[in-house]
Amino acid sequence: KKKNQTFPGADIKRTKANIYSDAFLSFDFNLRNEIYMDDGPLSDEAATALRDWINLLYKTMPVSFRGMHRMLRALRDEFDDVVEDEDYLFEILQEKDVRPKKRYWSEACSLGKKMGGYTCGLWQLFHIMAIGVAEWNMSDTVSPSARIGMAYAARTLRSFVEEFFGCEVCQDHFIEAFDSCAHDRCTRLTDDVITASDADFKELSLYLWEFHNSVNVRLLNEKAEHYGRPLPSKEKEEEVRWPSRDECSTCWLDDGSWDKGAVYDFLKAEYWAETDFVHDEEESNQDGLWKKYKTESTLPEGDDLASNNIFSFILIPVSAVGLYAILLRWEKDRLGKQKKYDSPVSRAGNYYYR
Repeated sequence: KKKNQTFPGADIKRTKANIYSDAFLSFDFNLRNEIYMDDGPLSDEAATALRDWINLLYKTMPVSFRGMHRMLRALRDEFDDVVEDEDYLFEILQEKDVRPKKRYWSEACSLGKKMGGYTCGLWQLFHIMAIGVAEWNMSDTVSPSARIGMAYAARTLRSFVEEFFGCEVCQDHFIEAFDSCAHDRCTRLTDDVITASDADFKELSLYLWEFHNSVNVRLLNEKAEHYGRPLPSKEKEEEVRWPSRDECSTCWLDDGSWDKGAVYDFLKAEYWAETDFVHDEEESNQDGLWKKYKTESTLPEGDDLASNNIFSFILIPVSAVGLYAILLRWEKDRLGKQKKYDSPVSRAGNYYYR
């Protein structure tokens, strides 16, 4: 059987440390460069979108993701000031115990391009969040009334993309698919968390996975159209769907469809920092943050993250020119506003992020 190598860098191995480091770096980058696209304060709509996004991440990130949680706590504690003044947001992000240790994305995300990896890391964050929704809702320490609606989490993600993702082409594709109920979103995701089953809780992660695979196929076809080549065959399209048969043989059924139970298990192994949690009553005023009570499975941050050989995911390309410009700004630690950028295949270099 052929391995899934239709896209550049398909054979690059990545550790769970890379996934979490890349996700954290992209979250930090987004806050620095895409929250205040205009002079502050943020509009009511943008402030609400940011508040809901931060609160959702606060609940759904593994508690062992300590650096991320420090940043989220700082943003929540000072949120009223954050949405009024970009300088105040930067002041929080510059705190030594808040900002990421690493400055550049892993090779698996950047494909060796120093100024690449932002969109890749952002998608990793989305997938971690989606697994976190299921894990939060299935926890015995979370009461039914404190569960997170899967439809609510999806709407929160949509609002984040609409307000704070500067790639307009990526944004337009995402919102168009979301609003058209693609992948059966409007019926498979529910806010009825009281009677929902564990299978219902897992649907957000599976929805994002299906959404992401459809992006991979679309990009493959757009690349062929751009170069005037014949449209890819079904076999070629299968090669860019993830995970491949080699990576997860139990995920694929004989008829070419998916065993979604096996897929969820694979996604959890890929994106979730496994650990045990108990509810921390002292944190009840912060929406019931879980408290980790076993230290042997701790996933430290930065260079000390535990390594696991795992495979990675293909991600939406982003404009090399536009991203390079805002990364230069970040690297020089300058303040200022950024214009939104686009990412048609012709200007993205025709490569896939993973």
